[in-house]
Amino acid sequence: MMSSEAFREAIRLFLVDGTPAGLRKARIHGWTGLDFVATASTFGTLAERPEVDRRGVYILEGPDPRRLGETRVKTELPRLATGPRRENGKWV
Repeated sequence: MMSSEAFREAIRLFLVDGTPAGLRKARIHGWTGLDFVATASTFGTLAERPEVDRRGVYILEGPDPRRLGETRVKTELPRLATGPRRENGKWV
């Protein structure tokens, strides 16, 4: 087996609301974890899902409201629901 073949995986992508810009859920064959992709507009839908109300690795990335043009990343969340919250209509 060539080294480039060693990392090939099949990923199943589910469009939760049927649109490519909406909430997306990915499944990787042989992996028991969950992978979701949400935007600021679909984050509320993600936070309401029961499967994200448990311990896990959550990586939240987006524009930093305090530093224009920079990206903010949060990784230290015990559960997704205890992390970001809405303030004045924006996720913080």
